[in-house]
Amino acid sequence: MSKSHRKKIAALDPVEELRQRFFIMLKYAYWCEKAVIRSFPRLYRHAQSPQLRFWISEHLAESKLHLRRLHLVFGLLGQKPVARKSEPMESIFRETTSLLKGSKPGFIKDAGIIGCLRKAEHHEIASYAGLTALARLSDLPQAAEMLVKILEEEKRTEERLSDLANEDPDFG
Repeated sequence: MSKSHRKKIAALDPVEELRQRFFIMLKYAYWCEKAVIRSFPRLYRHAQSPQLRFWISEHLAESKLHLRRLHLVFGLLGQKPVARKSEPMESIFRETTSLLKGSKPGFIKDAGIIGCLRKAEHHEIASYAGLTALARLSDLPQAAEMLVKILEEEKRTEERLSDLANEDPDFG
């Protein structure tokens, strides 16, 4: 964020400032969901475990639903959906790409994929928790309602991923 943009936000009333920050975070979340949708088919091709492949396809479908919900949230704000690159998530994707290039197919690569996916899920959980809080503070109850649904789904997704990693040493 540029210095002049920070000054403009600082000059706003508190509720408007919260909404501006909410809008910025929403752009990051939108970018993350789009990036997940772009990257998951590649992860699916690299995964060997049938359970991991199933998880990836399920989460891909869920991410498409999240993207549709984010479209609705943008609409509630009277804005077109706009993505803003999330550097932390981009870093996780770079790490994942490096892992995919540097590992042979099998258990080790699957374990690495799961590790990277868990990092991404934790980032999304933190993002949606922050967005939900800002929506509530900004008096945007409909947006908060949609975001809390995404947040709860992301938490369940991470739990399933954790179970997958811990239930069987070779994922089945």
